Amino acid sequence: MLNTAARIADFLTQQSFVKVVTHIDADGLTSGAIASLALDRAGIEHEVEFIKQLDDAKVQELRSFDGALWFTDLGSGKLDAFDPQRTVVTDHHIPQTTKPRTKEVIRDPVAQMGIPGKDPDSLQRPHLKVPAPSGQMNLFDFSPPPHHASHSLPQSPSISPASITSATSTFIPSHDSPTPEEFPISSDAPYHLNPHLFGHSGANDISGAGVTYLVARALDKGNTDLAQLAIVGAVGDLQDAANCRLIGLNRDILDDGIRQGVVRMDFDIRYFGKETRPIHKLLQYSSDPIVPSVSGSEGGALEFLMEMGIELKQGDGFRRWVDLERDERKTIISGMVKLALTMGLGTEDVRRMIGEVYSLPLEESGTPMHDSKEFATMLNACGKNLNPEIGFRVCKGDRGEYLERAYHLLQGHRRNLAQFIQLVLKDLGIQQRRIIQFFDAGTQIPENLVGIVAGMVLNSGDSDISKVMLGLAKAENGYKISARTTRNLVNTGINLAEALQVSSQEVGGEGGGHNIAAGASVPDGAVEEFLELLEKALLKQIVS
Repeated sequence: MLNTAARIADFLTQQSFVKVVTHIDADGLTSGAIASLALDRAGIEHEVEFIKQLDDAKVQELRSFDGALWFTDLGSGKLDAFDPQRTVVTDHHIPQTTKPRTKEVIRDPVAQMGIPGKDPDSLQRPHLKVPAPSGQMNLFDFSPPPHHASHSLPQSPSISPASITSATSTFIPSHDSPTPEEFPISSDAPYHLNPHLFGHSGANDISGAGVTYLVARALDKGNTDLAQLAIVGAVGDLQDAANCRLIGLNRDILDDGIRQGVVRMDFDIRYFGKETRPIHKLLQYSSDPIVPSVSGSEGGALEFLMEMGIELKQGDGFRRWVDLERDERKTIISGMVKLALTMGLGTEDVRRMIGEVYSLPLEESGTPMHDSKEFATMLNACGKNLNPEIGFRVCKGDRGEYLERAYHLLQGHRRNLAQFIQLVLKDLGIQQRRIIQFFDAGTQIPENLVGIVAGMVLNSGDSDISKVMLGLAKAENGYKISARTTRNLVNTGINLAEALQVSSQEVGGEGGGHNIAAGASVPDGAVEEFLELLEKALLKQIVS
């Protein structure tokens, strides 16, 4: 992969202008920002365009561009439609077509299979012109002191495994898994960098932002400070979810970030919202694992914390996880572990409560920017609300107007999601079938948000977690269908990407994504047939 990254870097340095095309989720926005910052620093003029999916109409439009194209976090499935001699692709999704060639496979000695999640979309956004740099300052114009710790040792752990409870003495899984499937590399695409072409998994070894980072680092070793954006992209793509830590090539990028002092790794509770949510809200919305009587219940979370003797307020405001003393965190984690075991959760599920967490130490503590998960969520809020350029500007270092606008979008995004979840649970209802359950939002939930809602409803405690969850929303040309499932179902053989792709194609639509999260578009009038085909495909996966 490094040889290909170097070849791409050499190609880019020969260009006077580059058009960057990127996806609009957290991984896509960090990918686009890494590419743009690297080109800035190399003095290469460029523009950035944000799209939800590289559909046929967008392909035809981009084919008319006669300069160098750089696709980030997408493009591997459409590379054959472009001139390979002037097209760069840094993507991590499974290539839809590959052409045989002499083997050029590099194996990752620590590669393990995993489970990410995001769905395909289709709306395109306007171009964003980015002139060559003119000396202006941004977030990355600094040289922080190096951090020489190795990734093999936890960095400044806030909680150690042994200090929590003897009931779960090992919190980080260490399962050995087979090497990811090898794909042949096409000599007709010299600037195509995708982990699947080198025997790595694009599911959890490296994200689109990580692949793009390899090219940025090949352009200039000084770009290693961009590792923080690659980590945010990987976490936003849930690449740390399967193992409760980043693995594979992500690990090397993490090392770069730690050495540069732009990423910090700790061992702590993995629930979302440590920087910004009140403690009881953090526990109320906990979902991996779901702890009965606490998860999904504000009253239950408050009662639990009071029983643990935790002070809920500090002055006029509620305390957050970052406000707690180490012993208080230890008390809460121990209590949650014991409660989970008492309520019948298995030790494997309980172990998932704790793992590696990644923060950005140069950002202000107590803000969404300081925690990689919350940073990624803020970027998703920008993209899902059709303002990807705001998240992109924040990634590039804007800590003024664009950051304020991003915070505003994040707050609105959270309010909207809460309302949509209540809409599903109280009004729309969840329809049950053998292995799938779904809600039909029609036009009441935007198609670009229905996937997030589906995932949150699945983990709300009011759905059947032994089944796949589908969210249906009316789109411009048919229906958008987003699917979410659990890690346990994936372990039984479920692969949503494959099932949705095959089922949607049979009714004249298209689909794809990842094994734990995927999406499809189907024509009007074909939804019922699609659901029947999907259920058959999923049942067949489990049997086989």
